[in-house]
Amino acid sequence: MKLEEYKMAKKFQILTLEPEQRDFILKYISYGLMDDIAKKLERAKVGKYGFVNVRLNKGDLEDLAGMLALETNHNESRRISDMAGEIADIVEGLIYLD
Repeated sequence: MKLEEYKMAKKFQILTLEPEQRDFILKYISYGLMDDIAKKLERAKVGKYGFVNVRLNKGDLEDLAGMLALETNHNESRRISDMAGEIADIVEGLIYLD
């Protein structure tokens, strides 16, 4: 593993989602996610203020953003496409914080 890949793997961000957004990912996007990402989303609990916080590294965020973009651009359902695009914006915002 290269040094840059190692550093990227060790940097974590907290992805904050509404419970409905997390459930959407698990229902429509999880087929293409790596198992560890899906498990982190499944295990995440709704917090005190009604949000779900998931700790993901940059690589996980990039994978999730890619799957959301795929659904945004190729799903025939307008509702699913719009929701995937909304969540993708949140995820991409975290990726570009670095």
